[in-house]
Amino acid sequence: MKRGGALAILVAAVLAAPAQSGPWAREPGDVFLSYVLSAEDSRSALVTGSFDPALYHSLYGELGLGHRLTLGLDAGFDDETLMAQGFLRYTLTRPTRPFQFALDAGIGLRDGPAQGSFPVLRAGISVGYGFGGGATDWVPFVDLDGGWLALDATYITAPDRDWEVWQTEATLGLNVTDRITGLLQLKAEDWPGSEPAVSLRPSLLFRFGEDGTTRLQIGGRVSLSGGDEMGLRIGLWQEF
Repeated sequence: MKRGGALAILVAAVLAAPAQSGPWAREPGDVFLSYVLSAEDSRSALVTGSFDPALYHSLYGELGLGHRLTLGLDAGFDDETLMAQGFLRYTLTRPTRPFQFALDAGIGLRDGPAQGSFPVLRAGISVGYGFGGGATDWVPFVDLDGGWLALDATYITAPDRDWEVWQTEATLGLNVTDRITGLLQLKAEDWPGSEPAVSLRPSLLFRFGEDGTTRLQIGGRVSLSGGDEMGLRIGLWQEF
């Protein structure tokens, strides 16, 4: 599969068809897009000054359909592999409740040099809790304007072969000001042919523009187990 053509198809699908994944349903017609570029290498490469990072591109999109339904696209690729999944998420809880619970399911494609192209199936579960500023009094020295907690678990498998992926991500978001949000994410994942890995991903979101619908994400990633990679992440979030 040609990478440029595949990426064009993915972008077109999102545009025809917040951040961030989670159980909260989007309002009908609301669109969220994010693009994140990661640059990572081993700790030893950083220490010796031979930093030659591997680049990974992530594209995520959501479209609110109404009736607590959200259509999503989750894609990522590097120089050799690409995986993209389209999914439908249903939020079981009412939008006015602080606690949210959702299920999702979808289909996608995995393409790489080792096994070629093959279809994949996806299933996921998300829980989340949003809280106001008064609930953040436990954070010292900072007057925070609320935030949220979320836990997302995803299972991806190939129906015609012995191939499966498990991913779980916990997110804490804290609104430092109306323009700055801090994110702390802990992700555990298990990929075929690799050891189970856990990584820590802190970042800051900077909201800009008069309407505040655009955010710049700057952060990092540090492997805690299953590898020794670390690096930087920069992204752009956009709501319509």
